[in-house]
Amino acid sequence: MKSDVAEKHQYFDIVTNKNSVLRRKVNVESCKHLVVRIFLLVLMVGLAFLILFPFLVKLSSTFMSVSDTYDSTVGFIPRHFTLANIEYIFRGTDFLKATWYTLWLSLMVAVGSVISSSLIGYGLAKFKFKGAGLVLVLVVLVLLIPPQTIMIPMYTRFRYFLGGTMRLTNTMWPMAFMSITDFGFRGGLYILIMRQVYKGIPNELAEAAKVDGASTFRTYISVMLPLSKSMLTVVLLFAFSWQWTDTFYSSTLFSSYKLLPTVLTTLQSATITGLGQGTYTKDLCVNAFALLAVMPLLILFVFVQKKFVQGIESSGIVG
Repeated sequence: MKSDVAEKHQYFDIVTNKNSVLRRKVNVESCKHLVVRIFLLVLMVGLAFLILFPFLVKLSSTFMSVSDTYDSTVGFIPRHFTLANIEYIFRGTDFLKATWYTLWLSLMVAVGSVISSSLIGYGLAKFKFKGAGLVLVLVVLVLLIPPQTIMIPMYTRFRYFLGGTMRLTNTMWPMAFMSITDFGFRGGLYILIMRQVYKGIPNELAEAAKVDGASTFRTYISVMLPLSKSMLTVVLLFAFSWQWTDTFYSSTLFSSYKLLPTVLTTLQSATITGLGQGTYTKDLCVNAFALLAVMPLLILFVFVQKKFVQGIESSGIVG
């Protein structure tokens, strides 16, 4: 007992002694930890500024008047606050109709991508069959090949569908086919995500369900899907958000369809009058339209950010 008390007093003397080696090491480690935290804080603030700067510019210019664009003293805060730019978007463009069509198209693509990527990912993760490696390579190729390289064949295929008997361009059928088969935008990424999730689920659960008399499809519905619902939500959000802001398929397959990306492209090339003259006025309206277009995604993220982060953390694909 006395030896323990003596050791404690000796340790206290070493720590409180300014010239002790232990205290110098503690001070050095504390300084290193503080420097690392400061560096990470500065890095995070810098990255946040780079990400938020374009959004802040659009938010500020949305409420600027034409005179503010010619005033060099005006920065981010408008001197003459106005709602004329937003009024023009609702009055002079097909914003509401384009938002409605984009909503339905994005929901259809998101649901189709979730269904197809979940089935394909489950098959690649839990079943061994001849050619599984080749299928996985093709999935990666779908992800790596730029969509611009297949733009012309894709357009002609849907323009002259079934030998030219049907024309599917300017309809939602091309996106329905590509989403349900996962050959659409970033379909390979969805498959790889779901494959990683199902590979992390123990095979004993499927074997136990089989012993209880459950079929393969029943095991998938009753066991696998409930365990992967967090990542299904992530895939749903990814597919919905990327389709909402997509410009490739919108300009290729929906040239005369009222979608938010196509209306924004038309607005960028149009000559806007009625609010002033010059390109500054057009820029203000374009920024206002872009801000209103992404606003539903921001509202959606506010409500689902907790589930989104939980799905990423529980998937095991980080790091």
